[in-house]
Amino acid sequence: QRHSDHHTNLYKPYQTLNTFEDCPLLPNGYTGSSLAAIFPPIWFKAMNPLVQALREERKPSREEKVRSQSLVNNLLIIVVSAFVLNAYFLN
Repeated sequence: QRHSDHHTNLYKPYQTLNTFEDCPLLPNGYTGSSLAAIFPPIWFKAMNPLVQALREERKPSREEKVRSQSLVNNLLIIVVSAFVLNAYFLN
C-alpha cells in the first residue's frame, strides 16, 4: 500500500510513507504474487477478477479477494512442500 506514496515522495523514510485504503493490492504481497506469476494459469485466475473490478471502477468484492488470496496461498503451500520433501528425500 505504501508503494504509490514511495513514488511520490522518493526520499521519505518507509515508516512515514502514507497508506491509501483505495489502492489496489496484490494478493499475498510481492513474494506470493511473484511466485504466482511464474505459473500463468494461476496468475490469471487470481488476478483477472481483481483487474475486472478495477476496469468496472469498483472495489473487488471480499469473495474475489479471498478467492485470489486462496489460489496464491495454495500455490505457496505446494511449492514449499515440494522443497521440503525434496530436501528430506535427498538427505
